[in-house]
Amino acid sequence: MSAPTAIVATRPSDVPTFALHCLEANPINANLMLPTLYKCRQEEEQGIVLQGQLWVVVHIQQQVLLIVSCTTGYMGEYPIFFFTPFPYASLDADAMTPALRLVAYKLRENLHSRRRVYSIFAPEIISVTFADIWSQIAGVRREREPYYHAKISYLTPTTFIEKRTPPLQGAYCDLRRGNPADLQGIADLCYRFAHDSPPFQLPQQEALREAQILVNEGKVWVYSVAYPGQRPIIASIVATTRNTPTTATITKVFTHPQFRGQGCAEVLVRHVCKELLRAGKQYIVLYVGLTNKAANVYKKVGFVGVGDGASPYPGVDPWLELGFDHTYVNMGQW
Repeated sequence: MSAPTAIVATRPSDVPTFALHCLEANPINANLMLPTLYKCRQEEEQGIVLQGQLWVVVHIQQQVLLIVSCTTGYMGEYPIFFFTPFPYASLDADAMTPALRLVAYKLRENLHSRRRVYSIFAPEIISVTFADIWSQIAGVRREREPYYHAKISYLTPTTFIEKRTPPLQGAYCDLRRGNPADLQGIADLCYRFAHDSPPFQLPQQEALREAQILVNEGKVWVYSVAYPGQRPIIASIVATTRNTPTTATITKVFTHPQFRGQGCAEVLVRHVCKELLRAGKQYIVLYVGLTNKAANVYKKVGFVGVGDGASPYPGVDPWLELGFDHTYVNMGQW
Protein backbone atom coordinates (compact mmCIF):
# COMPACT_ATOMS: atom_id res chain seq x y z
CA MET A 1 0.00 0.00 0.00
CA SER A 2 1.22 3.52 -0.78
CA ALA A 3 2.41 5.74 2.02
CA PRO A 4 0.05 8.54 3.12
CA THR A 5 0.58 12.05 1.78
CA ALA A 6 -0.34 15.30 3.53
CA ILE A 7 -1.68 18.52 2.02
CA VAL A 8 -1.38 21.59 4.23
CA ALA A 9 -3.83 24.41 3.49
CA THR A 10 -3.64 27.84 5.11
CA ARG A 11 -6.46 29.17 2.93
CA PRO A 12 -9.84 27.43 2.61
CA SER A 13 -9.56 27.55 -1.19
CA ASP A 14 -6.44 25.38 -0.90
CA VAL A 15 -8.38 22.54 0.73
CA PRO A 16 -8.65 20.06 -2.15
CA THR A 17 -12.05 19.40 -3.69
CA PHE A 18 -11.89 15.69 -2.93
CA ALA A 19 -11.44 16.49 0.77
CA LEU A 20 -14.36 18.93 0.78
CA HIS A 21 -16.57 16.34 -0.90
CA CYS A 22 -15.53 13.77 1.71
CA LEU A 23 -16.59 16.12 4.52
CA GLU A 24 -19.88 16.88 2.80
CA ALA A 25 -20.58 13.15 2.42
CA ASN A 26 -20.17 12.68 6.19
CA PRO A 27 -22.13 15.63 7.65
CA ILE A 28 -22.39 14.30 11.21
CA ASN A 29 -18.73 13.50 11.91
CA ALA A 30 -17.60 16.46 9.79
CA ASN A 31 -19.74 18.82 11.83
CA LEU A 32 -16.84 20.18 13.88
CA MET A 33 -14.94 21.57 10.90
CA LEU A 34 -17.18 21.78 7.84
CA PRO A 35 -19.20 24.82 9.02
CA THR A 36 -15.99 26.73 9.80
CA LEU A 37 -14.54 25.77 6.42
CA TYR A 38 -17.67 27.07 4.69
CA LYS A 39 -17.51 30.31 6.65
CA CYS A 40 -13.82 30.80 5.88
CA ARG A 41 -14.42 30.15 2.17
CA GLN A 42 -17.15 32.80 2.15
CA GLU A 43 -14.89 35.32 3.90
CA GLU A 44 -12.05 34.57 1.49
CA GLU A 45 -14.37 35.17 -1.47
CA GLN A 46 -15.24 38.54 0.07
CA GLY A 47 -11.56 39.49 0.14
CA ILE A 48 -11.10 39.06 3.87
CA VAL A 49 -7.52 38.07 4.74
CA LEU A 50 -7.67 35.10 7.09
CA GLN A 51 -5.08 34.55 9.79
CA GLY A 52 -4.42 31.53 11.97
CA GLN A 53 -6.44 28.99 9.96
CA LEU A 54 -4.91 25.67 8.99
CA TRP A 55 -6.15 22.37 7.58
CA VAL A 56 -4.17 19.17 7.06
CA VAL A 57 -5.53 16.54 4.67
CA VAL A 58 -3.90 13.12 4.88
CA HIS A 59 -4.74 10.85 1.96
CA ILE A 60 -3.60 8.02 -0.27
CA GLN A 61 -4.37 8.73 -3.94
CA GLN A 62 -7.25 11.05 -2.96
CA GLN A 63 -8.67 8.52 -0.49
CA VAL A 64 -9.02 10.63 2.64
CA LEU A 65 -7.60 9.08 5.80
CA LEU A 66 -7.77 12.14 8.05
CA ILE A 67 -8.65 15.80 7.90
CA VAL A 68 -7.41 17.95 10.75
CA SER A 69 -8.39 21.55 11.43
CA CYS A 70 -6.63 24.22 13.46
CA THR A 71 -9.03 27.14 13.28
CA THR A 72 -10.50 30.04 15.23
CA GLY A 73 -14.09 30.55 16.34
CA TYR A 74 -16.13 33.46 17.61
CA MET A 75 -14.69 33.14 21.15
CA GLY A 76 -11.10 32.25 20.33
CA GLU A 77 -8.92 29.46 19.01
CA TYR A 78 -10.54 26.05 18.71
CA PRO A 79 -8.95 22.77 19.77
CA ILE A 80 -7.36 20.69 17.04
CA PHE A 81 -10.31 18.83 15.51
CA PHE A 82 -10.00 15.49 13.71
CA PHE A 83 -12.20 13.89 11.07
CA THR A 84 -12.02 10.46 9.48
CA PRO A 85 -14.54 8.94 7.06
CA PHE A 86 -14.01 5.43 8.43
CA PRO A 87 -16.47 3.78 10.86
CA TYR A 88 -15.26 3.84 14.44
CA ALA A 89 -15.28 0.04 14.73
CA SER A 90 -12.76 -0.19 11.88
CA LEU A 91 -10.22 2.20 13.41
CA ASP A 92 -6.97 0.63 14.55
CA ALA A 93 -4.36 2.59 16.50
CA ASP A 94 -1.36 0.83 14.95
CA ALA A 95 -2.69 1.17 11.42
CA MET A 96 -3.41 4.88 11.90
CA THR A 97 -0.10 5.74 13.54
CA PRO A 98 1.76 6.66 10.30
CA ALA A 99 -1.01 9.09 9.28
CA LEU A 100 -1.23 10.58 12.77
CA ARG A 101 2.54 10.95 13.01
CA LEU A 102 2.47 12.76 9.66
CA VAL A 103 -0.17 15.14 11.04
CA ALA A 104 1.96 15.84 14.10
CA TYR A 105 5.00 16.73 11.99
CA LYS A 106 2.95 18.98 9.72
CA LEU A 107 1.47 20.81 12.69
CA ARG A 108 4.89 21.32 14.22
CA GLU A 109 6.25 22.63 10.93
CA ASN A 110 3.38 24.96 10.08
CA LEU A 111 2.10 26.36 13.37
CA HIS A 112 3.71 29.51 14.76
CA SER A 113 4.15 27.79 18.11
CA ARG A 114 3.68 24.45 19.83
CA ARG A 115 1.68 26.37 22.42
CA ARG A 116 -1.19 26.59 19.91
CA VAL A 117 -2.07 22.91 20.43
CA TYR A 118 -3.79 23.22 23.79
CA SER A 119 -6.16 20.28 23.24
CA ILE A 120 -7.36 17.83 20.63
CA PHE A 121 -10.90 16.51 20.09
CA ALA A 122 -11.38 13.36 18.05
CA PRO A 123 -12.87 9.88 18.08
CA GLU A 124 -11.41 8.30 21.21
CA ILE A 125 -8.93 5.92 19.53
CA ILE A 126 -7.52 8.74 17.40
CA SER A 127 -7.35 11.15 20.32
CA VAL A 128 -5.41 8.80 22.60
CA THR A 129 -3.00 7.74 19.87
CA PHE A 130 -2.33 11.24 18.58
CA ALA A 131 -1.88 12.72 22.07
CA ASP A 132 0.98 10.34 22.75
CA ILE A 133 2.55 11.09 19.36
CA TRP A 134 2.26 14.87 19.83
CA SER A 135 3.72 14.72 23.35
CA GLN A 136 6.71 12.87 21.97
CA ILE A 137 7.27 15.01 18.86
CA ALA A 138 6.46 18.42 20.37
CA GLY A 139 7.86 17.72 23.82
CA VAL A 140 4.71 18.91 25.60
CA ARG A 141 3.24 16.67 28.27
CA ARG A 142 -0.36 15.55 28.15
CA GLU A 143 -2.74 16.46 30.95
CA ARG A 144 -3.64 13.37 32.95
CA GLU A 145 -7.41 13.82 33.03
CA PRO A 146 -9.47 14.27 29.84
CA TYR A 147 -11.21 17.60 29.38
CA TYR A 148 -14.27 16.07 27.79
CA HIS A 149 -15.44 12.50 27.20
CA ALA A 150 -18.59 12.30 25.15
CA LYS A 151 -20.70 10.44 22.64
CA ILE A 152 -21.62 12.03 19.36
CA SER A 153 -25.36 11.71 18.85
CA TYR A 154 -27.80 13.01 16.30
CA LEU A 155 -31.48 13.48 15.56
CA THR A 156 -33.28 13.26 12.21
CA PRO A 157 -36.83 13.98 11.07
CA THR A 158 -37.50 10.24 11.50
CA THR A 159 -36.18 9.95 15.07
CA PHE A 160 -37.64 13.24 16.36
CA ILE A 161 -40.22 12.69 19.11
CA GLU A 162 -43.07 15.19 19.15
CA LYS A 163 -44.68 15.85 22.53
CA ARG A 164 -46.80 18.61 23.98
CA THR A 165 -45.73 19.77 27.42
CA PRO A 166 -47.81 22.14 29.56
CA PRO A 167 -46.11 25.36 30.70
CA LEU A 168 -44.91 25.81 34.27
CA GLN A 169 -47.89 26.20 36.56
CA GLY A 170 -48.86 29.80 37.25
CA ALA A 171 -46.30 31.22 34.85
CA TYR A 172 -46.25 32.74 31.39
CA CYS A 173 -43.70 30.77 29.37
CA ASP A 174 -42.18 31.83 26.07
CA LEU A 175 -39.94 29.78 23.77
CA ARG A 176 -38.10 31.94 21.22
CA ARG A 177 -34.81 33.22 19.93
CA GLY A 178 -32.97 35.39 22.39
CA ASN A 179 -33.14 39.15 21.91
CA PRO A 180 -31.21 42.09 23.37
CA ALA A 181 -33.61 42.33 26.32
CA ASP A 182 -32.49 38.81 27.33
CA LEU A 183 -28.81 39.64 27.27
CA GLN A 184 -28.05 39.61 30.99
CA GLY A 185 -30.00 36.42 31.58
CA ILE A 186 -28.27 34.66 28.69
CA ALA A 187 -24.87 35.92 29.84
CA ASP A 188 -25.52 34.58 33.33
CA LEU A 189 -26.25 31.11 31.97
CA CYS A 190 -23.23 31.26 29.62
CA TYR A 191 -21.10 32.08 32.65
CA ARG A 192 -22.60 29.22 34.68
CA PHE A 193 -22.21 26.80 31.78
CA ALA A 194 -18.52 27.63 31.41
CA HIS A 195 -18.02 27.42 35.17
CA ASP A 196 -19.11 23.78 34.96
CA SER A 197 -16.74 23.10 32.03
CA PRO A 198 -13.18 23.33 33.37
CA PRO A 199 -10.65 24.42 32.20
CA PHE A 200 -12.74 26.63 29.90
CA GLN A 201 -14.32 28.92 32.47
CA LEU A 202 -15.22 32.43 31.31
CA PRO A 203 -14.91 35.70 33.23
CA GLN A 204 -18.28 37.40 33.47
CA GLN A 205 -17.28 40.05 30.92
CA GLU A 206 -16.37 37.35 28.40
CA ALA A 207 -19.66 35.55 29.11
CA LEU A 208 -21.45 38.80 28.30
CA ARG A 209 -19.47 39.10 25.05
CA GLU A 210 -20.42 35.55 24.13
CA ALA A 211 -24.08 36.27 24.87
CA GLN A 212 -23.94 39.38 22.67
CA ILE A 213 -22.48 37.40 19.77
CA LEU A 214 -25.07 34.63 20.10
CA VAL A 215 -27.95 37.12 20.25
CA ASN A 216 -26.65 39.26 17.39
CA GLU A 217 -26.25 36.19 15.16
CA GLY A 218 -29.59 34.65 16.16
CA LYS A 219 -27.88 31.54 17.48
CA VAL A 220 -29.37 31.28 20.96
CA TRP A 221 -32.86 30.24 22.03
CA VAL A 222 -34.42 30.90 25.42
CA TYR A 223 -37.12 29.52 27.67
CA SER A 224 -38.42 32.68 29.31
CA VAL A 225 -40.58 32.39 32.43
CA ALA A 226 -42.64 35.22 33.95
CA TYR A 227 -44.67 34.90 37.13
CA PRO A 228 -47.38 37.49 37.92
CA GLY A 229 -45.89 40.72 39.17
CA GLN A 230 -42.31 39.61 38.41
CA ARG A 231 -39.88 40.31 35.61
CA PRO A 232 -39.25 37.48 33.11
CA ILE A 233 -36.43 35.10 33.94
CA ILE A 234 -34.38 33.09 31.46
CA ALA A 235 -34.89 29.58 32.76
CA SER A 236 -32.94 27.73 30.07
CA ILE A 237 -30.87 28.36 26.93
CA VAL A 238 -29.87 26.35 23.87
CA ALA A 239 -27.33 27.59 21.33
CA THR A 240 -27.27 26.50 17.69
CA THR A 241 -23.78 26.85 16.27
CA ARG A 242 -21.65 25.16 13.58
CA ASN A 243 -24.48 24.94 11.06
CA THR A 244 -24.48 23.95 7.37
CA PRO A 245 -27.37 23.84 4.87
CA THR A 246 -28.15 20.23 5.88
CA THR A 247 -26.89 19.97 9.44
CA ALA A 248 -27.28 21.92 12.67
CA THR A 249 -25.65 21.56 16.06
CA ILE A 250 -27.12 22.27 19.45
CA THR A 251 -24.72 23.27 22.18
CA LYS A 252 -24.64 25.09 25.48
CA VAL A 253 -27.83 23.47 26.79
CA PHE A 254 -28.10 24.90 30.27
CA THR A 255 -30.88 25.45 32.82
CA HIS A 256 -30.78 27.87 35.73
CA PRO A 257 -30.58 25.95 39.04
CA GLN A 258 -33.90 27.52 40.11
CA PHE A 259 -35.72 25.73 37.29
CA ARG A 260 -34.00 22.36 37.16
CA GLY A 261 -36.10 19.23 37.36
CA GLN A 262 -39.12 20.95 35.80
CA GLY A 263 -38.60 19.86 32.20
CA CYS A 264 -37.41 23.22 30.86
CA ALA A 265 -34.42 21.85 28.96
CA GLU A 266 -36.46 19.10 27.33
CA VAL A 267 -39.15 21.55 26.22
CA LEU A 268 -36.63 24.02 24.80
CA VAL A 269 -34.45 21.40 23.09
CA ARG A 270 -37.54 19.89 21.48
CA HIS A 271 -38.76 23.32 20.35
CA VAL A 272 -35.37 24.24 18.86
CA CYS A 273 -35.02 20.88 17.09
CA LYS A 274 -38.53 21.19 15.66
CA GLU A 275 -37.72 24.66 14.30
CA LEU A 276 -34.44 23.47 12.79
CA LEU A 277 -36.13 20.51 11.12
CA ARG A 278 -38.86 22.80 9.83
CA ALA A 279 -36.12 24.97 8.33
CA GLY A 280 -34.92 21.98 6.31
CA LYS A 281 -32.15 20.49 8.41
CA GLN A 282 -31.65 16.76 7.90
CA TYR A 283 -29.43 16.15 10.92
CA ILE A 284 -29.12 17.81 14.31
CA VAL A 285 -25.86 16.90 16.00
CA LEU A 286 -25.07 16.88 19.70
CA TYR A 287 -22.11 15.84 21.84
CA VAL A 288 -23.30 14.32 25.12
CA GLY A 289 -20.88 13.90 28.03
CA LEU A 290 -20.69 10.29 29.19
CA THR A 291 -21.64 11.34 32.72
CA ASN A 292 -24.17 13.99 31.67
CA LYS A 293 -27.47 13.33 33.42
CA ALA A 294 -29.24 15.30 30.68
CA ALA A 295 -28.65 12.38 28.29
CA ASN A 296 -32.17 11.15 29.10
CA VAL A 297 -33.54 14.55 28.08
CA TYR A 298 -31.97 14.19 24.67
CA LYS A 299 -33.22 10.62 24.36
CA LYS A 300 -36.80 11.82 25.01
CA VAL A 301 -36.48 14.33 22.17
CA GLY A 302 -35.17 11.74 19.69
CA PHE A 303 -31.39 11.82 19.84
CA VAL A 304 -30.17 8.29 19.17
CA GLY A 305 -27.82 6.04 21.12
CA VAL A 306 -27.81 8.03 24.39
CA GLY A 307 -29.66 7.91 27.69
CA ASP A 308 -30.48 5.05 30.05
CA GLY A 309 -30.77 1.70 28.32
CA ALA A 310 -29.78 3.08 24.93
CA SER A 311 -28.73 0.41 22.46
CA PRO A 312 -25.67 0.85 20.24
CA TYR A 313 -26.56 2.96 17.22
CA PRO A 314 -24.66 3.45 13.96
CA GLY A 315 -22.48 6.54 14.10
CA VAL A 316 -22.91 7.13 17.84
CA ASP A 317 -19.30 6.76 18.92
CA PRO A 318 -17.06 7.90 21.80
CA TRP A 319 -15.16 11.16 21.35
CA LEU A 320 -12.44 12.41 23.66
CA GLU A 321 -10.84 15.80 24.28
CA LEU A 322 -7.34 15.57 25.69
CA GLY A 323 -5.37 18.60 26.79
CA PHE A 324 -1.70 19.47 27.05
CA ASP A 325 0.29 21.17 29.80
CA HIS A 326 -2.00 24.08 30.67
CA THR A 327 0.91 25.94 32.25
CA TYR A 328 2.67 26.00 28.87
CA VAL A 329 0.04 26.15 26.11
CA ASN A 330 -2.16 29.09 25.12
CA MET A 331 -5.66 28.09 26.13
CA GLY A 332 -8.45 28.79 23.68
CA GLN A 333 -12.23 28.55 23.86
CA TRP A 334 -14.94 26.62 22.02
